[in-house]
Parts: sequence; C-alpha cells; structure tokens
Amino acid sequence: MKIEIPVFENEEIEGSFNGKKIYLYEDEHEPNWDEAITRSEFLKLLFDNQNFSNPSAKTSKDFPDVSDENPFKIYIQKAHALGIIDGYEDGNFGPYDPITRAHIAKILVNTLNPSKLIDAEDFPDVKIDDWHYDYIKHAVQARYFQGYPDGFMQPDRNINFSEAETVLKRALVPQEFKPIENRQYLKGYLGIHRLEDAGLQTLKLDKDYPLEIIHRSYPTNSFYLEPSKNELFASDKIDNTWELINGAKSDPHPEQLWEGEFIIPAEGVLTLGFGDTLYINGAFSGSHFGLDYANVEGTPIYATNNGIVTLAEETMSYGNTVLIDHGHNIFSMYLHNHENTVQKGDRVEKGDQIATMGMTGIATGPHLHFTIFVGDIIVDNYEWYEGKF
Repeated sequence: MKIEIPVFENEEIEGSFNGKKIYLYEDEHEPNWDEAITRSEFLKLLFDNQNFSNPSAKTSKDFPDVSDENPFKIYIQKAHALGIIDGYEDGNFGPYDPITRAHIAKILVNTLNPSKLIDAEDFPDVKIDDWHYDYIKHAVQARYFQGYPDGFMQPDRNINFSEAETVLKRALVPQEFKPIENRQYLKGYLGIHRLEDAGLQTLKLDKDYPLEIIHRSYPTNSFYLEPSKNELFASDKIDNTWELINGAKSDPHPEQLWEGEFIIPAEGVLTLGFGDTLYINGAFSGSHFGLDYANVEGTPIYATNNGIVTLAEETMSYGNTVLIDHGHNIFSMYLHNHENTVQKGDRVEKGDQIATMGMTGIATGPHLHFTIFVGDIIVDNYEWYEGKF
C-alpha cells in the first residue's frame, strides 16, 4: 500500500502500523487532481492567472499562523489588502486548511463582481438564511459554479485541484492557465503481512486512519524433501540465515532507485505461489513467502529492478542468496542460486544478470525463490509486477 500525504513548511510526521515504524521520504510533484486544495494554494492559483492591481495603500495583515518563510505569504497579504480574504474570527488565516465551494464562491464574487448572466434555481442544501446563500447564487448566475447531477450544491464540500481549476477557468477565461506545479509530500509504503488478522486496525500518520484488513485464502501445496535437507530447518541455521537477511535490510537507501514496473526475474514454471500453505513430507511447514520459478540449473536470474546489492553470499538455510535494496525501504530477494554473479555493493539495473538458478539450501530441484519486502514485511510480488506502486 502506497502512502502519500502533503506536508507544508517542513512539517514533521512519523508513521507506524502495529507498532512498527513506516519509513517516510520527501517527494515533490504536481498535485494529484483529486486532492483538496488549500486556502493559500487557491489564492496562488487565482493571482497567477489574473492580473489584479496592487492595493493603493499598504493595508495587508500579518496573520500569526503565516510565517515569513511561508511560500504563500505574498499571495495571502495581497488578498487581504484587496479585501478578498479576512481570516478566521480567532485572527488566524489557516493557510493549509482545505477551502470549500462556498468560500471559493465568496472570493470570486467579491473579487470579480461578475454579471448575472442566467437565472439560478435554489439548491435544497443552500438555505436563504445561510451566510453563503447570496455568494453561491451569484456565482451560479455568473456560470462559475454548477450544482451536482443530484441537484445539490454541497457548499461545505472541500474542493479539489481539478474542480478549482475548472471554476477558475470559467471565471477568468485565461488564454493559458497556470496550474500549481509542485507540492511537497511525504511518501512511503505499508506492507500488510499475509497472515495478518482480519479486522479494523489503525494506521498512524498525521492522524489516525482506520484500515480494514480483509482475510485472504491461499491454496495448499505438498511436496517431498530429501531427509538430508531436513537439517537445514534447524533453528540455529534458520536464525543465522535471517540474521544475515535482516542485516542487509537494516539501512534502507533514502532515495527511490527503482523505475516503473518490476519484471519477473527468471524464465520458468511457477510451482509455488505467494502465501501457499505448505506441507513438506506430510507435515505442516508454514506459509510460502514468495514465488517459485522452476527451470534447469544455470538459468539466468535478473534484477527485478534498479538497486544496490546488500547481500550476495551463501546462507545456511536458503543457499546462495542475493538481496537488492531498491530504495525507500523496498527490497527484493533471490534464493537457492547455483551461483551469485554480483557482489555486495554492486549497483544493478533492471534486467542485469545477478545469479544463475540452482537448488542450494532447502530445495527439491533447481528453481528461483523470489521475494519482495516492504521493510520487514514480505508482500505479494504480483502487486509490483502490475505497476500498482
């Protein structure tokens, strides 16, 4: 699950789920069309697309919640000096509060004083004694606003970037519209364990977000393992193997290294799926933590995406192992290799050969066991193949 939340003025936010830290990284890009636009962003959008005369006298107000470092301060001060905004009753402006349809109607009517081009019917959710009744009616008469197909106006609904641009294009009719080009975000990824209990849980970020965990059923697979391999299940060998793996993931690269969709790292027949319930020699052996691709020994294995090799050595239980750090706490792992052809510290690109297929460690035949991690959590490989992230 991808997490992305806007941040303003170097706001510090920490994330966690089930008591485990979620790594969050700075990012900057054009706002998503369906995100709520803030009060200050709407003023910037208005002034960037309409030339307003500067106020004749300096009557701008300093709001206590608008710092000198605030990138929108110039727009906020100009709007106040022109009488476009006046802030809240407590003296603050709320630069990063979402702006509603009713408040945008007020700003545009007060700023542009538009002609009333059409007769406007009343909306059932806009009452004549509401503070915004005249503003909304005037904005509709000027063809800035329209109601929704159900006949309602929803005056208290936060307006998103797409709607804000549509309304301003109607009101200003600019020859070339200038959108908000950049917004600051914190981005990260949340992995949900394949055996996580179903039910309502809480994701903690800038506030608490409820997450409903839905149970998923997995198929059952059984196979035979030579008795000589059983010793590889010994707790000391398993513990040593995972100590190496976890150590290789302990310091995730702070930049995103991967590009686009992840590729299937080897040709072969898919013999075990993610989450399959396993029975080995008739005994329950847990849940399969990846995908198995079987082919002849020596089949090339390729990096599923760009990254840095943080583990490339023989482990006690899983044989020759390669682990790649893709940045932003995302890792891929390749087990049972006949030979590793990369070393720790190597930078690899998507499609570079990193190993050959084998049957070292706990294996019944030559195959690649391929795993993707979000931090400590093993996640479904298919979600990354399909480009959902």
